[in-house]
Amino acid sequence: MTESSTTELAPENLEPGSVPEPADVVEPAEPADVVEPVDPAEVVEPADVAEPADVVEPADVAEPADVVEPADPADVVEPADPADVVEPVDMAEPAAGVEQAGVPEARGVTPAALPARPRVEQATLTASTEASDLLRGAVTFGRVDADGTVYVRTAAGDRLVGEFPDTAPNEALVYYVRKFEELVGQVDLFAQRLRGPGMSAKDARAGLAKLQEVASEPKAVGDLEGLTQWVARLKVDVDRRARAADAERAAAKAKGLAEREALVAEAEALAATPVDKMHFKSAMDRLREIVDEWKTRQKDGPRLDKPAEDQLWRRLSAARAIVDKARRQHAAQTAELRLTTRTAKEAIIAEAQALSTSTDWRNTSDAFRALMDRWKGAGRLQRAEDDELWAKFRDAQESFHSARSAALSAQDEEYRANLVVKEALLVEAKALLPVTNLDSAKRRLRDIQDRWDSTGRVPRSDLDRVERELQQVADSVRAKDQSRWTATNPEALARAVDVVRQLETGVAALGKDLAKAESAGDAKAAERARAALDARTAWLDQARTALADLGG
Repeated sequence: MTESSTTELAPENLEPGSVPEPADVVEPAEPADVVEPVDPAEVVEPADVAEPADVVEPADVAEPADVVEPADPADVVEPADPADVVEPVDMAEPAAGVEQAGVPEARGVTPAALPARPRVEQATLTASTEASDLLRGAVTFGRVDADGTVYVRTAAGDRLVGEFPDTAPNEALVYYVRKFEELVGQVDLFAQRLRGPGMSAKDARAGLAKLQEVASEPKAVGDLEGLTQWVARLKVDVDRRARAADAERAAAKAKGLAEREALVAEAEALAATPVDKMHFKSAMDRLREIVDEWKTRQKDGPRLDKPAEDQLWRRLSAARAIVDKARRQHAAQTAELRLTTRTAKEAIIAEAQALSTSTDWRNTSDAFRALMDRWKGAGRLQRAEDDELWAKFRDAQESFHSARSAALSAQDEEYRANLVVKEALLVEAKALLPVTNLDSAKRRLRDIQDRWDSTGRVPRSDLDRVERELQQVADSVRAKDQSRWTATNPEALARAVDVVRQLETGVAALGKDLAKAESAGDAKAAERARAALDARTAWLDQARTALADLGG
């Protein structure tokens, strides 16, 4: 016992006429050592306890951490029949006393004839309501014959519990009440653990089975039917927890199955990818990751049904085999294609090298452009190999283009005199703008264009510029000519006159409508007529301007 428990249960701390907890009572080693009271109404308890005839009323059962360890079994007087002793199952000493009547005049009286005594309260110990209710008045369920035979009252009648000869009746009764307290304490402790989060369904089943075993016709005095009913209620809770655990396992198994199916579906999706769209390296890497994830879930996750797991694994293996086979086939095809591509590019390089010394600049340039198109259509090799062949092809191109550039540069020097002439012609052409005399400008522009064509070519770097500037002058003269033709077009003039007349008629009609609405006081009609009149008047102004431009 702990030091605090010892202090609380010492005789000087007890109320007069009460006895300490049974664990503190030092039972005599042999029945013969029991001190018989001088007066039958009094019994002298060992360890100088005040009134041996009193039994402590059960108090609350302590929490598991506060349970007091039982006394050394060597100090406890066993009953005559050791088979009748109900040992606790993983249970500490009961924490409460038993309410007891006074000592009877004769050993054969029943507890119903015993006067009740106040119980000893121990604030440091607590118990559940069920335990307190069962322990309260437990002694009333027993009786002791004069020979020390103890019976317990049940629904089926009195049942023999055991014998405790050569001792006071209350001592024999207290002993078996203590056995009942131990059972109640075991059940209460199990109930408290069951309500907590730490007990698994498996432990709950095992604990319940142990309680059912020890609670089956125990050698104890108390409300055995109430204890049995409590165990039955606990069985309902255990079954509920077991069903919840089964449901949780089923949910975890379903989740694990879904996760495995997702991995298999991803693998099969990779296997179904067209070969021309599959990146084999990343696909194989992902398949290895999928297998690793599968093994991790197989090791750490819920165990699946073997047939389902085997079927999924076969699907996963089949998907891996499909991808691996496609990879090997693709590798073989790639090797063959690489050989074909290299052969084609080497042929292109040979043609380019043959053309690199040509001086037929125009035709050879076209031929090199065709070779470049063939090069692009030949396909790609591995980077290092492709770069090596490209360098050879580029060298042949650059050799030709360098020679052509040198030859054209020499020609450009010859064309610089032509550039001087065309620059002067541009100055003369720009002097025609803006066009004031269209006929004179047209004649002078034609003369400039004839001289331009007869001058010859200019350097390539200036060709586009001088051609563009002369074209701008020609476009200005042509636009002025088109404008004059449009202005003198009789059909356009007639259409413009007709539009003006129609608009004038409409404006006059709308003016009359407006005046009529205003005289009638119809504000809405007047507003609509005014808006229409304003729009038609604007159109008329535009039509008259167009007519004036046409000379009408």
